[in-house]
Amino acid sequence: MIVENKTLPKNISDLYKDLIDSSYQKISAKEKKIIWESLIISFNGHDGQMRKSGEPYIHHLKRVARMGYSSDEVTVAWLHDIIEDTPITSADLKAHGFKDNVIKAVEAITHLKGQDYDDYMEQVAHNPLAVTVKRYDLLDHVNYKAKGVYGRVGWEAPPVMQGHPKLPIYKKFLAYLKLVAIVGYVPVPENVDLVNA
Repeated sequence: MIVENKTLPKNISDLYKDLIDSSYQKISAKEKKIIWESLIISFNGHDGQMRKSGEPYIHHLKRVARMGYSSDEVTVAWLHDIIEDTPITSADLKAHGFKDNVIKAVEAITHLKGQDYDDYMEQVAHNPLAVTVKRYDLLDHVNYKAKGVYGRVGWEAPPVMQGHPKLPIYKKFLAYLKLVAIVGYVPVPENVDLVNA
């Protein structure tokens, strides 16, 4: 069920142009169309959703998409929460013409209701494209409005994350995905402090 199309605000349309213009890679006309479609679907699907900080949810997706290097990373970044947080399904994305590797990455990033977090981390770790985009996603969560940059001296969690029960989980997940990005898939280590190792 792809949601009804709404008119994009000018700043979102401008963002699309900026993403394309500042890309590190040459993006084909077909890739531009796919990125545009992912932006439209995300904007419409997440319409009205707000983050705990009070900002529209689309702004988080925009920041994650800006971190993308390839057209597939940018597309998955726009769509990374679409299955989890909206009525849109994998079948809808397939019917809309998204590539299988993009859909599989979005599925891998989708945290299923009631799913154990270690199982979820392993699910993401089995898909290299999902690993990359989930790292971007988590980095936005821990860096947006933070003091300093996560992983560097002087970093302080953003006010909305201070004392939040997910902050230690995000730190562990970031450390695990960094390990996976370097050496390839490994199971989530048990009884190992990945954050302070």
